[in-house]
Amino acid sequence: MAQRPISVALALRDQSSYERWYESLGKISDIEIVGRFESGTALLAAQSDFVLTVAVLDTEFDQGPNGVQTGLLLRRSLPNIGIVLCSDENLTDAMMAVPLLERTRWVCVSKAVITDSATTVAATRQVATGPERLPAPFAHLTRRQRQLIRLIAWGWSNAEISHQLRVAPKTVENLISSTYRALGVSSNDVRFHTRVQAANLYWTTIASTVPKGLQKPSTDVIRLSVHG
Repeated sequence: MAQRPISVALALRDQSSYERWYESLGKISDIEIVGRFESGTALLAAQSDFVLTVAVLDTEFDQGPNGVQTGLLLRRSLPNIGIVLCSDENLTDAMMAVPLLERTRWVCVSKAVITDSATTVAATRQVATGPERLPAPFAHLTRRQRQLIRLIAWGWSNAEISHQLRVAPKTVENLISSTYRALGVSSNDVRFHTRVQAANLYWTTIASTVPKGLQKPSTDVIRLSVHG
């Protein structure tokens, strides 16, 4: 049976960037460009019209959500979509805006190198087929559990989580219990509240990978990743 082609949507502000990506990917038999958009808002509005494997996004648009926010919103309905960010600024800063538990199948490439067809094709293939590389013990959590633990680490209350995830308070309680079991967080440890244990586990395991001096992901991006 023939393998399904990699379906790519391009959301890029400037015509030159679009032409470079189109020229590079258009030559590859197993890659299909299914749409071109000038903003993240336009792509989000049309996403149901395609079966997308990869979205190539500008880091900034003239209006509406930026590239990172667009990628996170796409993943609400397409959890396995690969994201390529195109930046003409610092690549590290661009990736640092992506919440740490969402950085699977994300890459950031400089606009200065997209004239190289090999780079654009390699980036597209990497995010389309790359395995998830979440650090233990988070690798086996469900997507909803990952959202929950991130919000707990940021100090959100059950009521706030219920509102943001659009689920009932009882559902939040059940989700917390299942997540704590999966992470080995126990109420038997009388030294720390279970919520403190969970937050500490998140920051020591995940955020310790952040280079010294860089800021944590913005709360605005995190909030956009769990609701529209």
